[in-house]
Amino acid sequence: MNIKKKYKNLMTIPFVLLILSCTKASEQSVVIYYSDPEAMYFIPVSIKITLKGDVENITTAKEVTTILEQLKVSNDEKSLRVCIPKGITFDNIEVLPYKKEIDLTLNSEKPKIGDNDEQLMIGSIVNTLTDLKGFTTVKINAGNLKSDMDYSEPISRDSYRNNWLSTSEEVDKKSSMSNVYWFSKDKKYLVPVTVPIIKNDVTSLLKVLKSGPQGSKKHFFENSIAPDLDIIMKAVNLNHIDIEIKSKHNLAKESYDIAKKAVLMSISELNVFDTVKFILPNSGEDLIDLKKTNPRKELNEIKVLATN
Repeated sequence: MNIKKKYKNLMTIPFVLLILSCTKASEQSVVIYYSDPEAMYFIPVSIKITLKGDVENITTAKEVTTILEQLKVSNDEKSLRVCIPKGITFDNIEVLPYKKEIDLTLNSEKPKIGDNDEQLMIGSIVNTLTDLKGFTTVKINAGNLKSDMDYSEPISRDSYRNNWLSTSEEVDKKSSMSNVYWFSKDKKYLVPVTVPIIKNDVTSLLKVLKSGPQGSKKHFFENSIAPDLDIIMKAVNLNHIDIEIKSKHNLAKESYDIAKKAVLMSISELNVFDTVKFILPNSGEDLIDLKKTNPRKELNEIKVLATN
């Protein structure tokens, strides 16, 4: 091989490697968590962001940073409260798929923040990152924060569920905790509320959902199921369930659509069924494969604001 040709081939290698290493950025849906204005519970919203790589297979610290930065802004400040105090930075991010964990360090321009603000911040971060496919815990290093919280162990999303168990609701050996989806008080967003049901019992789950918020929950949530709607379990087996939503009255299509979303989200969090078929008047049948879709990505969709 002559020297000129050899040199040309060597010059080509970096360009080939560059092309192979570049992943085209695309607009993708991701679920992030704010709180309500009174900081009583967390609200999941679906936004579209430009991300390199696949949101279903997060592998880099840069991807995680892009997602976390969205938590610093809200385009609906009346209903969605930002939980990240100003001056907070997300540092030393590590993505550890083999541990199903994301590690990060928090630093702040003002090292001391209020205890409630710190709890909200951690809940927002943990709920957002554990909503990503393949991750169940977040390990946080307090960095320069002057904190009284214990960060010695990884944190799971169970630590920051909207758990509104009242004193009159007892959980026994036959019960388990699950989420139903009711409206926020302003009826703008569907919110997961953790309640006791009979273990993995769909009938119990749908009954609680249809009954709406009870006791102290009435002060913070509104029923997502219209009073005149009936939710009927038509067929069920180990992996599949048929749900019919109907009414004797002529209700608006929106009432059916909201009920369908609330039922789908509530059922999906049981982690029992692979597929759900809905039967609605004038809409035919809709088969949803929960193995191929994350229903939360179509829940509470909002437009994203630019971050600095």
